[in-house]
Amino acid sequence: SFWKKFARCSMDTFRTVRKFYLLGLITLFGFASEKAACQTSDKDLEQHRSTQKVAIDRGFERISKGVDNYPKHRDCFSCHHQAVPLLAYRLNSESERRQLAKWGDQTDRVSRLVEFSQKSLSKEIAGLQPEEELGGRGMTLGYALWTMAMSETDWGELGDQLVKKAVKTQQVDGRWRIHSIRPPAASSELMATTLVLFGLNHYLDTREVPINSIVSRESVELARYKAMLWKASQPEPTDTEDLCASLWFDYLAQRVPIPTQTSGPIELGKSFDLKHSLNDAQIDTLNRYYRPYSSKLSLTLREMQNPDGGWGSQPGRESDAYSTATVLLILAQVDTEQKYRHAIARDRKALTYVLT
Repeated sequence: SFWKKFARCSMDTFRTVRKFYLLGLITLFGFASEKAACQTSDKDLEQHRSTQKVAIDRGFERISKGVDNYPKHRDCFSCHHQAVPLLAYRLNSESERRQLAKWGDQTDRVSRLVEFSQKSLSKEIAGLQPEEELGGRGMTLGYALWTMAMSETDWGELGDQLVKKAVKTQQVDGRWRIHSIRPPAASSELMATTLVLFGLNHYLDTREVPINSIVSRESVELARYKAMLWKASQPEPTDTEDLCASLWFDYLAQRVPIPTQTSGPIELGKSFDLKHSLNDAQIDTLNRYYRPYSSKLSLTLREMQNPDGGWGSQPGRESDAYSTATVLLILAQVDTEQKYRHAIARDRKALTYVLT
């Protein structure tokens, strides 16, 4: 059955998730930690670079084996066998942009990865009713949309189908639900909803939605507002994954324009066949919660860092590689202006924790 197949894929997925996140962490934070290293001697800097390069090379070798071997045994899209390796390849290609073109020497592997994802997702969607969720529900949907965004390719009709699936399977309260609770990598509806929001933003930013499309631009915009209203109603998170998701969501929400005028109230659970707008109370909620952007959660996450440099799944918990990598990847993305320059040394300490 489908669910048995999905369960087998999930077990393989989470056996390798830490390897994939570690490579993304090391690649992304190489330059930040090097800034801190520049304050040391040339000998120490060279040793630092050498250690980092060895870790990246070993990580790429392991990831690439997983990417190559997975299709030999499975035919279903996997969040951490397709989406996360693609993130690692993209981060590395961006850090080496001066020497390599786009995906560098991983171009062929990335093409095969994207082709596998598209084929698998197309097959699954074809077997589902419009309002029937993907296996893995919102988490799989979010990673699929994330993969579409990171691949930097036009997914055409499949992209429309994935976004339509997001609109049709969004819960009445605005979230996308998850299939099961499996911490640390699949226990957060906040993270699933954030990943979907990332994909919807990318879709609206990069694709001209034709009038005869299977999904309307208005329905996608409304789905984003519903998600933002749901997020605004949630209590402040306490565990690491939810904190990371909450911080990332708030950052992504800054790209969503909030209307200043209304054309009448609506019920957010209505059909998406007609053009709707938000009412004044909802607009006020969005403005109060998302404008201006707050860095409070960034500070909360940094205060949770353990003395060994890492983060645990909850405050006070023993550090683990997955939580540490997730925190640093999110902080690096939202702190684009490097407002926390004083934290570079602490980030380097976290990287040292991961490498050891």
